[in-house]
Amino acid sequence: MVRFAQDTQLDLDENDLIFMEEFNDFQIEGRYPDYMFAIQKRCTPEYTKLLLEKVKNLKSCSQEKM
Repeated sequence: MVRFAQDTQLDLDENDLIFMEEFNDFQIEGRYPDYMFAIQKRCTPEYTKLLLEKVKNLKSCSQEKM
């Protein structure tokens, strides 16, 4: 996600960049299966809903810029 932000030259604020770094944690799960427990523990329904809203907002922002 961080590389995406750099490559697309989107005008993202600091909160968006922090979120993208946080979202990168989910890529680690595929490479390190033991990490899955930590991800599952972190993903409460409230956290997951917030995460999905942020992803949708970034998607909309990136589509508008393309």
